[in-house]
Amino acid sequence: MISEYKFWLQDRIAVRVNGPIQEALHPPNRNGVSVMTEDWDNLCILDGCRADLFEQTVDVDQFNEYTVRKSLGSCTPQWISRNFLESSFGDTVYISGNAFVSQLALDRFHDVIQIEETIEELGVVHPRSVRDAVERASEQYPNKRFIIHFVQPHIPFIPAVDLVYEQHGDGESTVYGGKCNPAHVHEALATGTIGHDEWWSGYRENLELAFEYAMECAELLGGKSVFSSDHGNMAGERGWPVPVRHYGHPRNLRAPELVNVPWATYTIGERRQWTDDGAECEASIEGDEIDDQLIALGYKT
Repeated sequence: MISEYKFWLQDRIAVRVNGPIQEALHPPNRNGVSVMTEDWDNLCILDGCRADLFEQTVDVDQFNEYTVRKSLGSCTPQWISRNFLESSFGDTVYISGNAFVSQLALDRFHDVIQIEETIEELGVVHPRSVRDAVERASEQYPNKRFIIHFVQPHIPFIPAVDLVYEQHGDGESTVYGGKCNPAHVHEALATGTIGHDEWWSGYRENLELAFEYAMECAELLGGKSVFSSDHGNMAGERGWPVPVRHYGHPRNLRAPELVNVPWATYTIGERRQWTDDGAECEASIEGDEIDDQLIALGYKT
C-alpha cells in the first residue's frame, strides 16, 4: 500500500506542481512540432516512443533524414488536443489503435478508422491489425494522407510476457503475465519490483514489433512517410523543481524523456495528391469498447 501511495504521489506532483511550472517556463508552442503543418503523406505514430529508444532500436541510416523534434504534449490526450482540435482536416484519414482519437478528435478528420480488434488477453490492438487496416484504407482513400497510430511501444509490452500485469489482462490468462500487483510495468519499475534494464528491454522489444509493421505501411502506401511519436516515457528520472522521480508519461511535464521524439523521413515512389472532401467522420466504436482499450493502456482502472 505504501508503494502504491508513493507512485500516486509522484504522479500528482508531476501533474499539479512540476508540470505547470515547466510548461510556464518552456511553452510547448515555442518549439514543439505541430504535425499537421509538416510535409508528409503518411505519419506513423509509434505511441510512447522516446527518441533515444528509437535511436538504439532502429537503424536511422535507412531514412532520408532523421532528427529529434519536441512533441506538443507529454501524453496522448494532450498531444491530440494540441495538434488537432483547433482545425479540421478533410484531406486526412486517421487509422488508430489508440482509442483516445475516437474519444477526443473524431470529427476533425475525413474519416477515423478506430481498430476494434484486440489481443483477447490484453485488450490492446496488435500492430498487425493496424497494418491490415491501412491496406484496406489505401484502396478506399487513394487521395488522402494518413495518420497511422500504433499503440506500441506503449505498455503493455506484448513480447515481454513477464512484464505484463493484471491491469492489462483478464486475471486468468496463462498466456500473459496476469500478475495483480503492481498494476502495470511502470509501477513495477517505480517500486523496485523490476530493474531499469528489464524495463528497457521490454520497451525496446515492443518498439521492434511495431516498427516492423510501420515500415510495411510506408512501403505499401508509398510517398513520404514520417515515423514519430506522441510522447516518450520517464523511467525514474528526477523532475524539477520538486526532485521526485517520475515514471510513465504524466501530462504537462516538459522533460526531454517525455517530449523528445523521433522524426524520421522515408520516401518511396511517387507522392500522392491529396483532396479535401471535408471532415465528416461518424462514430465507429462504442463507448464501452473505448473504455476497455483505455484500461488496457493504463489510463483507466
